Order: sequence, then C-alpha cells, then structure tokens
Amino acid sequence: MIRLRIFARRLSIESRSTPRRLKPDISKGALQVEVNGSGAARYAKQGLFGDLIRWLRRPTIDVNFDHRAWAIHTGPMKNFNLWAPHKFLTSSDFKRIVFPDVLQVALLSGALTFYNSSCAERVLKTLDVNKDGHVSMQELQAGIDSGLVEAHHIMGTNFFITPDMLMLTTMVPFTITSIALGMMLSFRSQNCFARYDEARKLWGSMINETRALSARILSLVPSLSQEDTEVTRAAHHAVKLIMTFPLTLKYHVTVDGHSPDVKFSLETSDEEIEHTKRALLSEELRTIWDMEDEVERSYVERCLEPTNRPLHVLQELNMINARVFQRSTEEGGAGLHAVHVDEIYRSVTRFQDVLGACERIYKTPIYTGFSRFTSRCVFLWCNLIPLGLYPILGPWGTMPTSVVVGLFMYGLDDVGARIEEPFGSLPLWQYCDGIAGTCRQLLSEDEAMKTAGR
Repeated sequence: MIRLRIFARRLSIESRSTPRRLKPDISKGALQVEVNGSGAARYAKQGLFGDLIRWLRRPTIDVNFDHRAWAIHTGPMKNFNLWAPHKFLTSSDFKRIVFPDVLQVALLSGALTFYNSSCAERVLKTLDVNKDGHVSMQELQAGIDSGLVEAHHIMGTNFFITPDMLMLTTMVPFTITSIALGMMLSFRSQNCFARYDEARKLWGSMINETRALSARILSLVPSLSQEDTEVTRAAHHAVKLIMTFPLTLKYHVTVDGHSPDVKFSLETSDEEIEHTKRALLSEELRTIWDMEDEVERSYVERCLEPTNRPLHVLQELNMINARVFQRSTEEGGAGLHAVHVDEIYRSVTRFQDVLGACERIYKTPIYTGFSRFTSRCVFLWCNLIPLGLYPILGPWGTMPTSVVVGLFMYGLDDVGARIEEPFGSLPLWQYCDGIAGTCRQLLSEDEAMKTAGR
C-alpha cells in the first residue's frame, strides 16, 4: 500500500509537470525535423556518453512539404549543399552510421594497414644485405626474384606486399558475395519501404474518410433540426470524435506521440509510460473538447480510461449513430434514412480497418531472422573487405576506401531499419493537425450556413 501511494504521488507530480510542448517545432521551408524516436537516442542514459549517443543516433522525420520545401529540395545547388562539410558531417544519415559501425571498419582497416606495413618493413630490412639502411635497386630486385616481396605503384606512391601479410590476393570472394548481399539489402529495403508506404496510405485514407464523414454528418443531421437540440449537439460531438480518433491512434502506435519534451529510459515502467501518454493526450484533447461542459468532459474522461483508446472513440461514434442518428424524429432522434445510417457505419468500419492495419504494422516487424542475417552479412562483408583492398590500394588507400564502402553498405542497412517502424518516421502530428483543421472548418461553415438559412 505504501509503495502504491509513493507511486501515485510520483505520478501526480509528473502530471503537474507535464511538458507543454506537444509537437516538434518546424521552421518554414524545413524538410526534416529531429525527434526523440524510439531507439538508442531515446533510451540513452544520462551523462556525457548518453549525450553523445543522443547526438549521434537522434532520428529525423520528413515533414509535410510546402512550396518552400519543394524549392529547396529541387534546387540547382542541392547536390553541392548535400556534400557541404558542415551539412554532411552533421546530417543524421551520416551520424547514425558513423558510430559504432563505420568507426569499427576504420579501426580494423587501420590496424590491418599498420600490421602489413610492419611486415613490409621487416622484409625490407632483410633485403638490406650491406646493412647501410637503404635498399638498393639490386637488393630489391633480388627480393622480387626470390618471391620475398612484390612491388606496387599506385597514385604516385610505392608500397610492397609480402607473403606473410594479412590480405587476400584476389577480390573474387567479395565480387561474388556482393551480388547476394546487394539482393538481400535491396529486398529488405523494399519491404521496409512497403511498410512505410502502406502506413502513409493508411493515414491518407483516414484523412480522406474524416473529411467525408464529417461533411456527411453535418450536411444530413443539422438540416433536420435547426435549433440547439440533442441532435445538433450529437452531430457536433460526432465530428469532435472524428477529430479525436487520429490523436488517440497517434499515441497508440508511438511511445510518446512525438512530444519533444518527453524522456524515457529502458527502466521506465509501462505504468509510467502509460501515465505520461495519458497526460499528453489529455492536453491535446482540451484543444478539441470544451472541458467546462459536463457532457463533453465526460467524453474525454471515458476516452482516457481504456487501453485501446482509438477503438473506444469509434465505439462512441457508433453509439451516437445508433442512439441519435438512427432514432426516429418522433422519439427525439435525427431520423436518418437507413442508407445514410449505414454509410456512417461503413465509415466507422473503415476507421477500424485503419486501426487494425496500423496495429499489425506496429506489432509485427519484418521477420527478425532475415533482418539479423542481413545485418550479420553486412557486418562481415564491411569488416573483411580491407583484406582484399590492401593488395590493390596499399597502406594509404585501404582505410579511406574501406570507410567509404562502410558508409554505403551500413547506410543502406540503416535506411531500412529506420522505416521498418514507419510511425516513428512519419509526421503524425501534422496529419492530426490537418484533420482537426478540416473538421473545424466544416463546423464553422455549418454554423454559418445554419445562421444564413434561418
């Protein structure tokens, strides 16, 4: 009991200190915005190392484009801007893969280069027969003839390879396996993008359905009753429920609803996370519902209680349709025709389809065995390729080339990983704002048309 009281007291303190920023700040013409995400950046521990992880792994989301964003995205200098050092080195695409993956490739290729260079120096000392500290052309030629050393020249530099070096004398293994690796990465990236595209289409269809359903309800119901009665209030409440559904779905498929001030750790309990999400959702619902009105406040309180809040919102919408819209005018209802009532039910069913599809995407990743196998293959391929590059590029070219190859391969792998969970990569708050704005416009126009028609 004491533990429960302490936990409740802690929750009440957190409730009073609920962050007021409910969505990321987006500047005009922005293409992306940084978010907390759901990976290492969110759950990094406090401290210098945690701050570094958050800086390196903090993800970005492509926001809704406007005319400014399209002008920047398709500008003539876009390629030069993408490779500008201050933009490339600080871009999330680069930072996410540079540590620890690409850094490990750099360290491994550097260690290989150091070891092979040491082997070459020992062999050259062996060829220095007269011990004058300099290998003459005759001594070098004797070493080449005897097979102790092989001389190479590339990009204006000379280097030597010896049989005892760690290297592969052919790139054939990497050439053959690169085909299979490319197919695996391509297959994974395509499937991840398919999930991203499906999620965007689901939310797009929901946006279209909210407009159609709101307009249908407001055009049919208020025309039967021009006064402030149960029917007109039910119509307005139905539209507000339509505005509420995407908000509840946003928090249902993300850990924080993209609220930038929320901080969780891996030790945060499910109860604390749920309490925080409930407080955030309550703040957002206050922008839709009139908390001074007892009826509307009861809608909000009922919405915040269940675990599956989107499903509850749809059930509330069904109840209004059954108890008010379908009821005859003699009984105080709207008396809608059965066809119109059925259309409202069908719209709710489409919302339920969107909810179920979003839950399926969120709860079911691409088969983890395939993802892990692909990541293991990328790891081995990137860390072994310095063995094949050294005989070709020597000590000066092996490390930078290995790093570039690592950037390409790990970059492709990371893109797939980021969009495999699409709801963390979509600006859901902008979709919710768009739906709310459309519904408010319909409500305002409905009031104006009713006033003009009286």
